Amino acid sequence: MFRCSLFLALVIVSSSVFALDQAEVGQLVLVDQAELAKTMVDRVAFLPGGFTIVGGWLEWPQTPVVLCVPNTIQAMQVGLQVASPRFAVSPDGKRVALWKRVSIGGQDRAELNLVHFESQMVTRVGEPVAITQALQLAWLPDGQLVYATEDAQRPVGLLYVVDLTGGKPRRLLELHQGQWLDLRPGAAAGEVYAVWGGSTPTTYAVSCQATAGAPRVAAGGLPAPDGSGRTLEVDAQGSLILGVSATEGVIVDRGVRAAAWRPDAQAILYVKDKQVFVAPGSGQDSRLLADTGKEAPDLFLRGCGWSPDGVRVAYWGAAGNSGRATSAGLGLERIMARFVFPKETPVKAADRLWVVTKFQRDVMGNIVEPVWSTLKAQFVVTRILRTPEGVIAESTSAGSQAGVVDRLSAGEVKAQEQPGHITISAGGQTASLWSRTSTLRFRAGLLAWLEKTKYVGQPDSLQVERQMLLPIAK
Repeated sequence: MFRCSLFLALVIVSSSVFALDQAEVGQLVLVDQAELAKTMVDRVAFLPGGFTIVGGWLEWPQTPVVLCVPNTIQAMQVGLQVASPRFAVSPDGKRVALWKRVSIGGQDRAELNLVHFESQMVTRVGEPVAITQALQLAWLPDGQLVYATEDAQRPVGLLYVVDLTGGKPRRLLELHQGQWLDLRPGAAAGEVYAVWGGSTPTTYAVSCQATAGAPRVAAGGLPAPDGSGRTLEVDAQGSLILGVSATEGVIVDRGVRAAAWRPDAQAILYVKDKQVFVAPGSGQDSRLLADTGKEAPDLFLRGCGWSPDGVRVAYWGAAGNSGRATSAGLGLERIMARFVFPKETPVKAADRLWVVTKFQRDVMGNIVEPVWSTLKAQFVVTRILRTPEGVIAESTSAGSQAGVVDRLSAGEVKAQEQPGHITISAGGQTASLWSRTSTLRFRAGLLAWLEKTKYVGQPDSLQVERQMLLPIAK
C-alpha cells in the first residue's frame, strides 16, 4: 500500500484562537491533569501565578480548611484555622477573604480576615460573628465585599456589605424562615445575587448602594459574564437550563450537578455524577472531557469552575466523608488522517468519510451503507492527492464527539513533555504553545466509506495535534 509519513507540524496561530467559536469548543480536550486536594471540596478559585485556592473539609462536616496549592504562600497558613470553607478572591486576585476561627470568652466565633498575597499580611475586618452553616462570601467586580450570616438568637438571615477601611458593616437585607444557600456577583454593577432557601429557593438581586430600594427577585440562573442576558440554571430535577430570555430556554443536558460559564461566555463547563462536559455558549453539541468512573469509582462530582483566563478548569466531588478536586489545562485537538481509495473513486474536497468496520450490502455484493453501530468517527475531506496507486484523501475529524483517538488507534497521544513543545509567534501576536504531532497506528479492520457511494478507502496515516489554549484577550 502507498504510505506517506507526516512528521512535525508547524501551525501559525490565528486570531480565532483568542475567542473560541463553536467548532473549536467541539475540539477541546484536557491536556494535563493535577490533583488539587483530597478533601470534601466546597469551592475552587484560580489565582495569578499558577496558584489555586481550595475550600472544603478534611472530613465533612468537621475540620473546615482553605488551602493554597501549591502550599508556598506563608500567609495562607491561616486557612488551617478557619470556621468555614467559604472564601472569596478579590477582583485583582491579590487578596482572599476567609472566616478565621477565634475564641472570645471561651466561645468560638468567626472573624473575617483578609490575606494580602503581596505583603504576606493577614488583617482583620469588622467584629466576629456567630459560626453557622450560613456563612457566605462574595467579592464583587467593583471591589465591594459582601457576606451573609445568621442571627444567633433567632432564625433570621442577614446580608451585609463590608467596610474594608475597618468600620461597621452595613446591613443590606434581612430574611426569615430559611437559610442562605449562595452568594455571587449579580448582573449589574454593585449588585449581589443572594440565594435564600425558604419553602423554595429564591434568588434576590441586592444593590450595595446605600440609597438602593428594596431587592428584587431575580432569575435563578447564573448570568452570562458578557452581559448578554443569558443564564445557566440547574433545576431540582438536574436539568441544565440555558436561559436565552425571560420566557425561553434550552435544556442542555439532564442529570447535571453543577455548571459554570467560561469568563468570556463562549463555553459552558458542567459535571454529572461521573463525567465532565463542555458545551458552546449556545448550549448545543456537548463534548465529554473526562470520565472519572474508572479512576475514582467512589467519587461523585458536585462542582466545577474556570480559571479567569479560560485556559484551565477544575472539578471536584465527594467520596464518602472526604473527596477530591482536580485541575486540568485545556487544548484544541485536531485529528487528521489519510485514506487511500481506488483511482476511479469520485472523492472531492468537503466530502464526508465515515470510519466503520462493517457494511450492509445488496444482492450483488455492493455496499449500500455502513452498519452504523460500528461507526468510529467521521471525517471531512480537505485535499485530494492523486497517485499511480490510487487517490489519497487528506481529511480532518468532524463533529464534537470525544474519544475519537481511542476508537481509531490503540496508541496514545504523546504526553506533554517540555522537549515536545515548540513556541510560535507571528504578526506580533501572543506566542502559542504547541505539542509535537503524534503519528499513531490505525486499529485493524477499519475502513472509510465515502458517503452515498459504493467506495471505501483504506486507512493510511493518523495524526493528532494539540494546541494549548491562549488566555482570553483582555
